Amino acid sequence: MATSTVLARPPRGRSKRPWPETWVAAAFVAPAALVVLLIVVVPLGRALWMSLFHIVLTRPGIEPFVGLDNYIEQLTSSDFWASTGLAILFTALAFNTLGEAMRVALDPTMKR
Repeated sequence: MATSTVLARPPRGRSKRPWPETWVAAAFVAPAALVVLLIVVVPLGRALWMSLFHIVLTRPGIEPFVGLDNYIEQLTSSDFWASTGLAILFTALAFNTLGEAMRVALDPTMKR
């Protein structure tokens, strides 16, 4: 005796799945993205905006717009370039010294 099986079509309309995977992923990423936005992007934008003004902390409220003059002043200053050179030198020496110290400490084939 043979029996036949009839496959029913799924009902049209709303899907049984509550949310597509992309929405779930977005829901998990959204809080982290909001934190990054509030902690990194907003202060960075504010700093860039403030750099276009001549701000003196002893005279609040008097902030004339100077455009890129602050950047031009820094890039033509010998003190800026001397400080930048020292910062690069210190960073290179610190990384090389720490890297070499870690290599010596972690290399089991080194004879002491």
